[in-house]
Amino acid sequence: MRKRLSAASLTILRPIRRQLVGWLVCLIALGGGGPNVAAAAAKGLPLSIHIECQAPGRTKVCPDFLRGLLDKHPHLRWSPRAGADLVLYVNAVEVESHDELQLRFVSSLRQTPSTLEVYAQVDIRATDDAQIGAVSAPFDRAIAIYVGAVRTEAVEVAFQEVETDAKAAPATSPWSQALTLSGWGNYTKDYKSGGGFGELDVTRVSERSRFRANVGGSLNVSYQPPLIVEGTEVSLDTSSYSMWSNLGLVWDLAPKWAVATLLSAYRDDPNGQFRYSYNFRTGIEWNRYMSNDPRGNKFAVRYMVGWQVDGYTVRNEIGERFAQFPVHEFAIESSVRHDQQTFGLELSGEAELLHPTRRYSFSISPETTLHLGKHVDLSLGFGATVREFPEPDPAAIDPSNYEQQSRLSYAQRFSAWGNVSLRLYWDATNGARYDRF
Repeated sequence: MRKRLSAASLTILRPIRRQLVGWLVCLIALGGGGPNVAAAAAKGLPLSIHIECQAPGRTKVCPDFLRGLLDKHPHLRWSPRAGADLVLYVNAVEVESHDELQLRFVSSLRQTPSTLEVYAQVDIRATDDAQIGAVSAPFDRAIAIYVGAVRTEAVEVAFQEVETDAKAAPATSPWSQALTLSGWGNYTKDYKSGGGFGELDVTRVSERSRFRANVGGSLNVSYQPPLIVEGTEVSLDTSSYSMWSNLGLVWDLAPKWAVATLLSAYRDDPNGQFRYSYNFRTGIEWNRYMSNDPRGNKFAVRYMVGWQVDGYTVRNEIGERFAQFPVHEFAIESSVRHDQQTFGLELSGEAELLHPTRRYSFSISPETTLHLGKHVDLSLGFGATVREFPEPDPAAIDPSNYEQQSRLSYAQRFSAWGNVSLRLYWDATNGARYDRF
């Protein structure tokens, strides 16, 4: 009896169940599943939009300038992402002195494009007004599609003649070159001094690696009246030079981890510290930011270990004119970019691996860079170092050699310095950025 009643009950309930399902489908189709154009038109303008800066680039376009365009637009209002009719995703790719911007609109309104992409090229060294002008036109063209879909009379359409000839895509290269020159000078009738510094860099950059080779040198001269000691003339003129070269390869292990292998060589003049110095190091680095961070932001921690070979111009206090030993170093480096300025700070320390109290040094070096033009940067920096190493043997120093005596500043435990540099550069044109090590 129970089975027959159950079957009868099911027979009666089936039409009711089908009717309920039909009503539910109708409700979803009429808007229960999300907003549509009719619903947006019913509530009227403005449309709600949310701006998401995924890779904002090196300018204030995202979010400042885009938010300004949004606030001035009569048919738009900002909204949290959860309740927005449109979400604008902004991505920037760094190409020389320009940011190539992609503005990607994602719509939750039916009968409008679910996604729409427009592009803009912004000169990072242009004025704020010029940068706003570069991005406002593509922004307006895209947003007009969505505003017009909700309220047709809110949009006016105008056509202009444009060039239709296809232009070949510009050739790109991962290679870059940089020539850095700096100098100083002082002149009076009897006292003259000056110096210069130069360095040539060749770099290959991809999204996950960097190869770099450089060579450089410095020269400083000073002329002044001689010193007369017991009828003997002692020259106080000095000249010094140094030369160096570096070779390095860095590549990513993971999004925030990278490894490197570095080789370097250095040489002083006969009155300097090193007849030669060779250094090999390899290590690993963790960076809080991605290697291609559009603004060049960095917070990196690295550790390296290697081998060093030194030849000294003067025998040191433990009898060495030659030494080789394992070394290691630890460093924290950070930098942040604001408009056309970059601010950086580095803290580093290194030591002889097996005898850390014999040779070690700790340094701090803040720096700021001003981007003056498309290929010109001006850098200002200073720093300080505290160090320990075997000092030159006093018995090995010639007391009559004034120039040698005047060059012994490298044996001091504490040093501080400052510099001004002008850098001329031509960046790689493939848009890749890589800042590890």
